[in-house]
Amino acid sequence: MSIHRPTVQGPLRSLIAPPFPHDPRDRCWIYETRGWHVRMLAINDPRRRACIARGLLHLQLWNPEKEISILTPSKMTNGSFEVWKDGQRARLCGYKHLMQFVADEYGVALPCYGVVQHFENLFVHAAYLGASLNGETRGELHAS
Repeated sequence: MSIHRPTVQGPLRSLIAPPFPHDPRDRCWIYETRGWHVRMLAINDPRRRACIARGLLHLQLWNPEKEISILTPSKMTNGSFEVWKDGQRARLCGYKHLMQFVADEYGVALPCYGVVQHFENLFVHAAYLGASLNGETRGELHAS
C-alpha cells in the first residue's frame, strides 16, 4: 500500500467525486466482498499517523456500482457510521441500523458485520493499541 493517490476501481459515474472524507481515491483498496470495497489510509500515508493520534482512524466501505460511501465509527463521525450518497449524509449508530437503512434507501445489502469487524480489528483497533504502547496517543509522535 503506497501513499500515492490510488485509483478507484470502476469509473465514478457522477460528475462530482464524493467530498472529503468520502472520496474513495483517498484510500487504498484492501478487500472486496458482496460488491463493497473495504478501503483504508495506506500504512505509510502521513495522514494515518495524524488520524491515529487524534482518534480519527476509520475504514471506508465503498460501493462503486451505487457510489455509496460508508465510514466506520471514529471521532470524525462522533462514533457513528456515516453514509454518503449523492451529496446526502446520514449518521447511524450500530451496524444493524446501518444495514436496514442502506437496504431501505438504496436496495443494497452490506457485507456481514464479521468481515467489517475483522478489518477494523486489524487496521484500526490494532493501530490504536500500537500507538498507545508507543506513547503516540499522547501527541508524542516518534520519527521512524
